[in-house]
Formats: sequence, structure tokens, C-alpha cells
Amino acid sequence: MAGNKLTIGKYAVLAKILREAAFSKPEQEQALTFSLKGVEHNLQDVRNLAYKCVIELYRQIGPKLKAKLSGLKKAQMDQLEAAFLEIDGAP
Repeated sequence: MAGNKLTIGKYAVLAKILREAAFSKPEQEQALTFSLKGVEHNLQDVRNLAYKCVIELYRQIGPKLKAKLSGLKKAQMDQLEAAFLEIDGAP
């Protein structure tokens, strides 16, 4: 149980930092690798925060990020694509 809280906390902190600071390319890569692990996590709370991290990375990287998401399931990509469209200002 404490491990789950720690994991949730890690993703929450990462999401907050991604919102507030620009990451270098190597930092973006590390954050993406970590976030994609969270997208696959069993706990919904972790997955939700991991999605937020990926979305914040999209704000920094832009559409180039999509090429790095090829391993995700269709439902996962659909969820992210909806957020990406919103960021891009699509109708």
C-alpha cells in the first residue's frame, strides 16, 4: 500500500514539474520512458497521472512525440490523441 502511494506521488510530482519547467531532450526522454511505464500500471490513479505526464510532454515536444508512442494500445492512444487535439486547438 505504501509503495502505491509512493508511486502515485512520483507521477504527481513529475506532472507538476513538467507543467512548470522546460525539460532538455535527455530529460524529456527519461520522463517519457517513466511515464509510459505508468500508462501500463495496474492502478487507475497511477495511469491517470502518467497520462497527464505524457500530455505535458506533448506540450513541450509537440507532434514528434507521437512517433514514440507506437507501443501503446488503441484505447490508450485514443485517450492521448483526444488530449493532443485539444492542445493543438483542433475543432
